Amino acid sequence: MNSTVYDTNDKKVPAALTNFKAGTYGGDWASDRIAEALAANPQNYGTWDQFRIAFKKQFIPPQVQQEAIKGMHNTYMGNHKFNDWYQDWTQHAWRSGVNDNTKMYAFRRCINPALQQKLVALSPQPATLPDLIDKAQDLDRSFCMFAPQSYTPSTGGCRRGCFTP
Repeated sequence: MNSTVYDTNDKKVPAALTNFKAGTYGGDWASDRIAEALAANPQNYGTWDQFRIAFKKQFIPPQVQQEAIKGMHNTYMGNHKFNDWYQDWTQHAWRSGVNDNTKMYAFRRCINPALQQKLVALSPQPATLPDLIDKAQDLDRSFCMFAPQSYTPSTGGCRRGCFTP
């Protein structure tokens, strides 16, 4: 967050390690990393990438990533509001660790079929994941705004992804 202050590995890694709560499993792990770095001559905390890899290896079991990938591909929009569904889907996508092309494929696969059709009709096609999400959200919002009254529940919101009558 503060890239001007934490501009080197010698600053980033120790700063991150100080954020672990003492007396917890994570705090003990961080204390061990700090002790190893201070014992080295010269003092060496390693690179940020090394820190990230060690952190993931220690705290994120491989099953978590596999479950996230499965969730990303199997969390369908169905009758949910776009934003509600998207919050759930995003959590899986973020934890999956896969590239944006794979996320785009899963996103298109999981959205409502009518919304998929509207996206396919766009020219040019969204080329990035953020563009794809923005277009899908805009299309869903527009459809909700202009859909016949019968498509919206009496509460005034668009209950479904709006593309499901």
